[in-house]
Amino acid sequence: MIRVQKRIAIGLEVLQFFTTRAWDFKSNNFRELQKSLDSEDQKIFRINIDDADDEQYLLSGILGGRQYVMKEPLCTLPRARTQLKFMFALDRLCKTLIFAWFLYWVSLKSGILSFLKDIFEY
Repeated sequence: MIRVQKRIAIGLEVLQFFTTRAWDFKSNNFRELQKSLDSEDQKIFRINIDDADDEQYLLSGILGGRQYVMKEPLCTLPRARTQLKFMFALDRLCKTLIFAWFLYWVSLKSGILSFLKDIFEY
């Protein structure tokens, strides 16, 4: 668990520089290049980002970060997904048990539990 936490800390430290600053890129030359291409070149060199697939772009970024920044091979993805599902189920189970214990404790302290016992005994 400590190894995982160290990897998370390193990843956050790497990303901190980029996520805590405002970035404003001037793209005048890019826009001029885009306008100067004829229709055939526009089909070959797709530089219009309006028709880009955002979901695929984010997936590529996440997988690239995992592979090149965190140095984790992509072959570990199925195991990581299984582990994530297990941790999610364990989280839900623990929260449910804590909530049930809290309800039991409140009903015990407020006298609701003894009241219900008295009702059902008659």
